[in-house]
Amino acid sequence: MMTVNALFRQRLISRHPLMGLFVKTASHQVIEVLEHSQLDFLIIDAEHAPFDRNVLDVMLLAARAANLPAIVRIPEPTEAAVLAPLDMGAAGIMIPHVQTAEQAVVAVGYARYGGRRGFSNSPRAGFYGVRPIAMHLEAARAETSIIAMIEDNAAIDNLEAIAAVDGIDALFLGRVDLAVTLAQSDVSHPEIEAAVQRVYAAARRTSKPLGALAGNAAAITALMAEGVGYFVLGTDQGLLRGAATDVAAAAKAAAGLGR
Repeated sequence: MMTVNALFRQRLISRHPLMGLFVKTASHQVIEVLEHSQLDFLIIDAEHAPFDRNVLDVMLLAARAANLPAIVRIPEPTEAAVLAPLDMGAAGIMIPHVQTAEQAVVAVGYARYGGRRGFSNSPRAGFYGVRPIAMHLEAARAETSIIAMIEDNAAIDNLEAIAAVDGIDALFLGRVDLAVTLAQSDVSHPEIEAAVQRVYAAARRTSKPLGALAGNAAAITALMAEGVGYFVLGTDQGLLRGAATDVAAAAKAAAGLGR
């Protein structure tokens, strides 16, 4: 029987449209609440949010219980940062700031058995020793998704080489970081749009799945026309803030109150 993580990877690489969310709140209850959404996957943001190893472990346990594939955006592509979430049962890793194929090769080596990934079937990913060695090796190949974030100007000239690295399953466009590296604060600036178009073109040429942030239906339609195949709809914190703002505004209007 195919696991949810293996099914997620299969759908990702086959370009099945997928909808996900960044989780930035260090609480397993967020994962439990999102079980009842129609989301296809979550990305636990260990780069920009306060997830220590113990909290991350509980978050991934909750994701496993909820049958929600959970990718971890790691803080940096070190051996420990890559290995820990995979041993905990993550559906894969999102590697920030990949600028060269060489960087991608190193990160893939940490994440894939047969590279530099240390073997253990005793953590959650190996069902605490239940999976025999051969079965765990095969399952890890099927279940581990590796996503390279393209969010630096330096990566633009190396896009096709990065996409061609064996073991990189998909790319993800970090438009805001890309703008910042180009000294722009306007993500719609023509210089940023030109760089983004190069990312779209490279993904099409290499047939590599590409993801991006999409805050509404119109954005999804526009991104799909560019070949983007999976989407992150925002963050848990952003959705909470937006819903709270709307409810408070409506309540104050009903009570005749101003701002």
